[in-house]
Amino acid sequence: MLAKFALPALTMIAALLLTSVVLAASATAAKWPAWAIAGGTALTAAVLAAISLVFGKSRLSPRKGGIGFFLLGLGGALFLSTSGLTLPASIPTWVWMILGIGMATVGLIEDADTAQSTPRNRL
Repeated sequence: MLAKFALPALTMIAALLLTSVVLAASATAAKWPAWAIAGGTALTAAVLAAISLVFGKSRLSPRKGGIGFFLLGLGGALFLSTSGLTLPASIPTWVWMILGIGMATVGLIEDADTAQSTPRNRL
């Protein structure tokens, strides 16, 4: 399930990230930590998109995808706290954060379900 929705979610997160950066730049509210966090989050999104596009969906395991999406959501939370944006300009960042953490939850639950359903010899 994570492999099916990873690329649309990454596209949405990238659009929200770009919107948040444009709003922060136009409001001149963001300091240098916010730009560093936005750059690191954009790099994480680019790496996840490259893995899912170039290597196919089999290389993006649910655990790697879940951790990557968690980092994207954490980047949204850190950007929101350091950017100085107030409502309604911070709404794209809130959506970016919620989407990243939601996809991380889906990926980690899917990974746990796969680990539980795999039979193992415990003797």
